[in-house]
Amino acid sequence: MSLWITNQDTNQEKQILVEFLEFYDDATYRGWNEDIIHDVKYYISRVICKSEREIFQLVLNGFPKEITTKATLTRQEKLHASFVGFCYHFEIGTSSNQKKAIQYYRIAADHGDGFALSQMGLLFINDYTKYVEYIHKSARTGHPHGAYKMAILTSGRSRAFWYLKAAEKNFPHGLTKAAQFYKMGEYVNTDVHCALRMTLLVRRAVGEKDFPIDVLGKIFR
Repeated sequence: MSLWITNQDTNQEKQILVEFLEFYDDATYRGWNEDIIHDVKYYISRVICKSEREIFQLVLNGFPKEITTKATLTRQEKLHASFVGFCYHFEIGTSSNQKKAIQYYRIAADHGDGFALSQMGLLFINDYTKYVEYIHKSARTGHPHGAYKMAILTSGRSRAFWYLKAAEKNFPHGLTKAAQFYKMGEYVNTDVHCALRMTLLVRRAVGEKDFPIDVLGKIFR
């Protein structure tokens, strides 16, 4: 069964969705859920020029049922499952449905998708044991969402380790924390130039107009 809907525009739709899912994946490395929602909605309306409902139906209708029985998934298939879960989670083109969000996130999470694992943790935030389990698994994949949240759950050198892991992926929030470590020489050797480079990476990632005016002050006070 094809990953994509079959009609006269199959090739065009396939290309649109391949590029869109790549954009979605990239967005998960640039910010928190509210940032991802903003970026996804902007891409749908301004780049693809379709409605959220059209994109959701395109992705959902093309979702291969056999994914649930496959021993391994391709990166594209994991992104596909993760995005359907994200739509149900945050009402993108459909109504909110936590049960279905978990269903689709779990498909990707069970195959080691770091972002989906982090989202599963968020959906089980009222069950501390499950929350920590999912966040730890996400962090171990190297995804910055999991690494940053793991840092919050730990302390001392372990906390610094996970913040630095998030920074390695150029995650803006992780870079901000890491820059503070390098400026103060906390857990790492003092390196003001490294701290400045990291701070400028944050500025580039979030855009000059959205760059928190107090970030440089916090780091270089």
